[in-house]
Amino acid sequence: MIRSLLDQGACPSNSHLAYALGLTPPALNILMQDLEALHGVVLHPHAPEPWVIHPFSLTPTLNWVEGQKHGWWAPCIWCALGVATLAGGDVRIHTRWEAETEPLVIHVRDGQPQNAFSGTCVHFAIPPARAWDNVHRHCSLVLPFRSELDIRDWCARYNQPRGEAVPLLTPADFFVDDPTCGVQALLMSIAAAEQEDLLAVAHRNLDALESQGLNIPLSREVITSLWMRSMSPDRAVGATRPELHLDCTRDKPIDDNTFRDQLQQIRDGCTNIHGGKDLEGRLWFALHELSLIHI
Repeated sequence: MIRSLLDQGACPSNSHLAYALGLTPPALNILMQDLEALHGVVLHPHAPEPWVIHPFSLTPTLNWVEGQKHGWWAPCIWCALGVATLAGGDVRIHTRWEAETEPLVIHVRDGQPQNAFSGTCVHFAIPPARAWDNVHRHCSLVLPFRSELDIRDWCARYNQPRGEAVPLLTPADFFVDDPTCGVQALLMSIAAAEQEDLLAVAHRNLDALESQGLNIPLSREVITSLWMRSMSPDRAVGATRPELHLDCTRDKPIDDNTFRDQLQQIRDGCTNIHGGKDLEGRLWFALHELSLIHI
């Protein structure tokens, strides 16, 4: 079914599937029900026909994935990213911020978002472990937001669970000191004028570590994460240790004690990181420090 969706842009009917597999319709119905029990598909309530074949939806949704030859609906923004990854190449996801009026188009190339920017995250109101309690409600609440502060306001406005936010783009995808990276140029193009000064602050901290001969494995990732998150507004400025850990390791697991030790070395070796030295509070760069760089 997924192969047909990718190659032809549509799922074959049950009769076509039964014929292709050499099955009787009743035998195919049993297989469909077995797939649903394994959470491989979601069937229509009153017929053994696929409604959702994750990450695809067979009926219209908020999320449209525009491929080079075909297009597909996805149950949620996270599934849309999965469809884009399966499709490969250059793909565009058409959706809306917070499921409201403002459109959002995400360009994905070979599974990697190309035009996400600092703070953009996907909100999981319901823990994925409980998704199948009501999979339609779960998927309808997996939405893109500009920041965690926007999630907080949206949840209060609509009386929805706070859940968790997952960054759409993290420092695992680029480095603050890589001038060839298009992400850095993108962030600068949308940043407020005064926030551009944070890039100089981040560079100063990397230089400070290098001048001390400190070869800390995750220093570039930590500094990049702090730079990105220090551009966030007001109460959300900076990052906690767990947020930095998630940003920097992504799909490369690192022991929490090891990460804490490295973060402490970075904190001690830098002159412009604000926040508690016990690493339990938020850490951030401050804009007023630009004048120190020119001394």
